[in-house]
Formats: sequence, C-alpha cells, structure tokens
Amino acid sequence: MKKLFIGLLTSFIISSAYSMEEEHRLPVLEQDTLTMLAQPVIQKTEFLRRVHPTVRETVQERMQFFPESDNHELTTIFGSNKGKSILLRVRGFGSPQGCLLSKGKETITKLIEDIEGVTLQGELTDHARLLITPANREILLPLLSSGRRVTNSNAVQVTYGCEYNMLSSLVLWAQIKGSLERAQQSEMVELPDDMRAWYYSSLLHPKRNEAKFSDYDFLVTHEPLSSSSVSTSEEFKKLFIEYCKNQKHLNVLKTLAYAGVWSTGILGFSEEGKLQIRKFQQPDNTTPENSMNLKKLAWNRYVFLSELTSLLSDPENRGPSSFFEHEKERAQIEFQTK
Repeated sequence: MKKLFIGLLTSFIISSAYSMEEEHRLPVLEQDTLTMLAQPVIQKTEFLRRVHPTVRETVQERMQFFPESDNHELTTIFGSNKGKSILLRVRGFGSPQGCLLSKGKETITKLIEDIEGVTLQGELTDHARLLITPANREILLPLLSSGRRVTNSNAVQVTYGCEYNMLSSLVLWAQIKGSLERAQQSEMVELPDDMRAWYYSSLLHPKRNEAKFSDYDFLVTHEPLSSSSVSTSEEFKKLFIEYCKNQKHLNVLKTLAYAGVWSTGILGFSEEGKLQIRKFQQPDNTTPENSMNLKKLAWNRYVFLSELTSLLSDPENRGPSSFFEHEKERAQIEFQTK
C-alpha cells in the first residue's frame, strides 16, 4: 500500500507540474495568430544543457509546438510513399570524400522531382534545401551520415558525426535572434522567419512515443528568405566594404560575432541591400564534445573576425578593419584562457 500511495502521489505531482507548464505557455500561444500543434516533449541532452537558458527555452518551444496548418501540408506530402522514401534518406549517405557521390545526387534529385509540391532549392551539399510550396516553408534535409574534410597533407578527417548537426541550426538562429533583439538591431538584419523543428519520425515510426534532439526525429523548417543580390564572392566583397562604411553596421557585425556567427560565407545581402543570415548549421570542425562550449565559441568568433579584417585589408578600409582587429584580439585571448 505504501508503494502504491507513493506511486500515485508521484504521478499526481508530475501531472500537476506538466499542467502548470502548459498554463504558463498558454499566453505565449495566444499571441500567435496560428493554431499550434503540440509535438512530443524532447529528451534533454548534454548539448542543450550548454545552451543559455533563454535560448534553450526558445528552442524547446519551437520544437514542441508547430503550426497545425503547415503540419497538415508537410504530413500530406511526406506521408506518401514517395515522401517517405525521402525521409528514409535522412543522414543516410556516407562518402570517403565527405560529399555526395554522383549516384547519390541523382537519386535524391529524382526523388524530389517526383514529389508534387516540393522543389529543390540550390545545390545538394551535406543537405538538401527543399521548398514546400503549399506551406511556403523551406525544409532542411540532412543527407550525409558524417562530415569530412581533407587537410593540407591530404589526410581525411571526420569533422562531425553527431545526430543533430542540422537541427542545431535552430539553436544558432535563436541565439542570433535574441542577441539582435537585445541590441535593438533586429530591423537591420534579415533572418528566416518562424524557424521551427518539425517532428517527422512519427510518419516512419508511428509507435515511437519519445523524441530525441536529433536529425533522425526532427527537421528544421522556416519561411523563405527574400532573394539574394549576391551570386559571387567578388560581389559580396564589394557590397560588404560599402556596408562597413556605416558605424551602425560595424556594431551589427560585432553583435553577430558574439552571437555565434562563424563565417562570412553564411552572410548575404538582399536585393534592397539588407544584411542576411542565410545558413545556421555549425562549422565543419564542430564535434558533440566542443559544440557550444565557451572555448569553441571564442574560436568561432576569432575566425569570423579574422575573415572580416581580411575583407577590409585595403588601406582605405583601415578604420573598419581596426575596429574588428581589436575584437579579434579579445577573442584570441578568450580562446587561450578558456
């Protein structure tokens, strides 16, 4: 009887805590004009524990709740046999070269072409970027089972093999969004709207009753960015130099550096000249062990600031270059002392 009483009491406490959490969330959901669909509660991971509590809360909310109308469109498309054949290839390829082989590219491209309402955006890399036309959402489909790169000595290194390489994009998005809001710079940078994680594994494993922070359970999805005005590195450099003539823009780049932006390669400019963040997956030297730890974040900031100073290396850009040079030195010291 004592064990039964304790069990019932424990169940009541857990149920009450869950109800209180749901009541706490209701005002947040009422502010959203969309009806939201609750998704499975995600198991906590060491990776999420390293994230700032405010960012973690945003990430968990955007993994647990999803627009019901968009979920219907995605479920209709990917619930078909052809749609499931795409989902079965999530993180399904391996290659010694660390890239998709020609046969793999042909297979994925053909599968995408055969699904109505889905369009491949850009080139296939370690993931496919798909536009889901009925929902007006892009969805990121991870393809490679691990990331590899070739060093200067022609050695092949496995640079990431974690299950959440693409899903961690949601963490960086939330971190950047929050940093820009606190600095009152949100209107100066274009991010993808409404990035969320869609729980897709229920289509493949309907009896599974738990979800992990994993590419095998969730896919990152967001509304499309506006068109980019940049098609070559030379065009980007020209626009970037012009952009850095404004001190407010230098402050924005500093905010992004501390928020976790790690490369100018993930930046772009809209046709109106607004700075964009176009990618959010982590750099290829990120492993589960160093992901989001302070030493790795300092290194990422140092690399990003080094790229900024390199783009501004001409003498006429000495002012903006020295601004970033100072921040680069701070990042180097932080990396060495962590």
